[in-house]
Amino acid sequence: MEHCRAAERALVTSLILGDADACDFTGRLRASDFADPAAGLLFEVALASGRAAGEIGRELPVLLRREGVLRSDGYPLSELLSWMPQVPTPAHPNAWAALVVAGSLARQVQASGIRLVQCAERAHECGGGPGRVLAMAEAQRAAVRSALRRWHELPASWRDSLPPGVVAAGSVLPSSTVPPQAHGGASAGRERELLAGLAAAPKLLGRIPWLRESDFSEPSCGVVFGALRRLHEFGHPVDAITLALATSRTEPVPGIESPAAVAAALRPEQAFPSAVPFLARQVLERGIVTAAKQVGEDLVGLARGSSAEAGLGAPMLAAATERLEQLRPHHLRLHNAKQASASVRSSVRSPVGITPATCQLPAPARPDVLDRSAG
Repeated sequence: MEHCRAAERALVTSLILGDADACDFTGRLRASDFADPAAGLLFEVALASGRAAGEIGRELPVLLRREGVLRSDGYPLSELLSWMPQVPTPAHPNAWAALVVAGSLARQVQASGIRLVQCAERAHECGGGPGRVLAMAEAQRAAVRSALRRWHELPASWRDSLPPGVVAAGSVLPSSTVPPQAHGGASAGRERELLAGLAAAPKLLGRIPWLRESDFSEPSCGVVFGALRRLHEFGHPVDAITLALATSRTEPVPGIESPAAVAAALRPEQAFPSAVPFLARQVLERGIVTAAKQVGEDLVGLARGSSAEAGLGAPMLAAATERLEQLRPHHLRLHNAKQASASVRSSVRSPVGITPATCQLPAPARPDVLDRSAG
């Protein structure tokens, strides 16, 4: 984002020297858009002065002293003097202003990504559900869409002044798949237990249609799950042997156990098929949180690499919006998983008529009733 900082300094310098008019920036550019604190301070003072172009530079020391922001060491005037020899001529205030806004919006995208990553990490550490993570993703999606609207509200002359990108807008969109990683611990054990239960009772796949291969934190387990589902859908036998054969041609990944080895190590005879829906929902919830974290990391990467890839402005903001949109279907999947769990709980009830109230013995009859009936 060094190009944006250079644009900030050039814009403020041209404004103070009279090469730009402060009226052109009113309502479009804010002091908070500047990453350089000295540039933001000078811009705010110049804009609040109401002076015409050319008068700000002559009265700047007085204005700074009146606002109480002129330090004894000359800051921020000392910063301004160091920028002046580096300002290009002639001035291009529209292009510089567009770069300032684009840099500000890129920092907003980066902040959204950091918030999403932190929320996902907290959910992993504390064992929280994905509901809060998805709510955070929706909030950041709204923030990014607001940033995109602000960009489109800028004058066309500003937006068109930016140099065309060296890459297409769609090509800066990062991959939505999580890179393969080696996972261990309880998560890997839970996923293998789920696979063993499904191998023992493949018909249970019909109760978890919302589970996907990408939900598995261990890539090899995801490959085995996909093979298991395909074998069952085409009517083929499902067991540890057929699964190992179906996954034997998968390209091995260094440092990760192969899917064929994972499938061969399954023990369906020791599994508890009744636990499959519960385990599947746990895998789903962890997969959603992991996907949200990956989206957050992608947003940070988009924002940091936007200037290098010439994807500032609309390309970067559109890519960030599209990346956040990919989390929206998880809301429905999570809802369907919860509904399935609720229906399972409601089906495991006491049989009708066998309740404590109906199991009570009848009260003994009174002696006088017995005498009358006998007579």
